[in-house]
Amino acid sequence: MSRVDRQSFRRGAAAALLALMFAGMARADSLWREFVKTFVTSEGRVVDTGNGRISHSEGQGYGMILAVAHGDRDTFERIWKWTRSNLQVRNDALLAWKWEPRGRRGVVTDMNNATDGDLLVAWALFRAAARWEVESFREEGQKIIADVLKLAVVPSAFGPVLLPGVEGFKRSDGLVVNLSYWVFPAFRVFAKEDRDTDWMAIAASGRRLLEAAKFGRWGLPPEWLLVRENGVALPGDFPPEFGYNAIRIPMHLVWDAVTAGGNFASYREYASSFPTIEEVKATVNLVTNLPGNDPVLPGMAGIYRLIGRSGPAGASAPTGAGDLSNQSYFSAALTLLGRLAWEEGAASAAEAEKGTHP
Repeated sequence: MSRVDRQSFRRGAAAALLALMFAGMARADSLWREFVKTFVTSEGRVVDTGNGRISHSEGQGYGMILAVAHGDRDTFERIWKWTRSNLQVRNDALLAWKWEPRGRRGVVTDMNNATDGDLLVAWALFRAAARWEVESFREEGQKIIADVLKLAVVPSAFGPVLLPGVEGFKRSDGLVVNLSYWVFPAFRVFAKEDRDTDWMAIAASGRRLLEAAKFGRWGLPPEWLLVRENGVALPGDFPPEFGYNAIRIPMHLVWDAVTAGGNFASYREYASSFPTIEEVKATVNLVTNLPGNDPVLPGMAGIYRLIGRSGPAGASAPTGAGDLSNQSYFSAALTLLGRLAWEEGAASAAEAEKGTHP
């Protein structure tokens, strides 16, 4: 994002945010209540309704972040309690990524971690500690990010990078990463909570990789990327696609408008190749340039609206996808997260414009 684009975004964001705050508050609370009713059990398990009703660290982290944002401490504590009891069962502070509802009690079926889930849960804990002044939440978050650094951050030609999981992503020909795991707005929080670590260097490596990882007709980032000493490539054992993971990248960039910035042209150009946002395909092959068969989920369409399907650079207030009743967990989560990304990204940009952002 150029300096002119960034200034334009900040000025528009500040004005739009004020208009949205009061009009959207009641609607946001209603959507959150619907999300909890539909996807969160009484025990605090966030249910992935589009994936065999499993639960995973990503979903628990998203639920915790949204609970803090809506001031819902009861739901936050329920989700965190279930997460600690059922996923934080490794020999470190990281979370087993996958839990399946088998038998009477359910079981972890993959003890490997998913680093995005670990980061989301830690970020949620820090947010909760700040909002409700609970030091134990902060201490638990610090344990998680300490083990992320110890076990899932490795050097590369692009700087320190995040392994998607502790096991299985170091190859003889390079490192396999997932750029949607760079939760850019979280890194600024981690940098404040852990001043001995250069978290912004990890954020910077993600931005460098995004500049390098432009594939196919539209120059989109892939779901999975092979990082070599001399550049990047599409790993041969993963589908060469942009889709359900990578759609989170522009959302993260909007959310951290101050330090991450964002060039949304490639995403906009892809979306604009379809008559309407609802007709955009959820995936596209970055080798053949052929879109997949399935249309975007409503929450994914919301992200395309968030970044503006066309028009001037910078984010726009999200619209549409306001009914969660017919959405899957992932789509509903993106719907709520996209709204939160807009609100917090716009607020951060407005603060930076006034010189008050840390």
